[in-house]
Amino acid sequence: MRIGVISDTHGYLQREIHALFKGVDLILHAGDIGDESVIFELQTVAKVEAVSGNEDYHLYDRYPWDKLINLPGFKILLCHWYDNFGMIHPKIAKDIRELKPDVLVYGHTHFAVNETKGGVLHFNPGFAGADVGKSVRSVGILETSDKGIKGEIIYL
Repeated sequence: MRIGVISDTHGYLQREIHALFKGVDLILHAGDIGDESVIFELQTVAKVEAVSGNEDYHLYDRYPWDKLINLPGFKILLCHWYDNFGMIHPKIAKDIRELKPDVLVYGHTHFAVNETKGGVLHFNPGFAGADVGKSVRSVGILETSDKGIKGEIIYL
């Protein structure tokens, strides 16, 4: 299974993402959606699971703050705010301990992360919003197989 992962679009979806996510089975949006039209556009590529970010106050009634996604043989915990530049969100840390996901997908920092900690793949696709000259833009791909799950960061 191939999963496209995106975060921090802030209302902007670069056209290149359609091609990068072509053929994925699922897309995960890790919050700071900005405008729901981003989700609708991503849905033309594949099914989308999304959570709200700290700047999505207008979408809180439609997208949860976090979500456990059960896939065949894998569990993914999807949230926006896990690591706030070294401050770890206590609820998400507790969920990791109790729910034991295989992967934690999060956003918020605008920095890509693809590393295993305590047996859990921590995956932040980075920032995919409009080019503001401060952040390196990126998205991610998760790929599952009978050997496990691996992540790849794709810089835009």
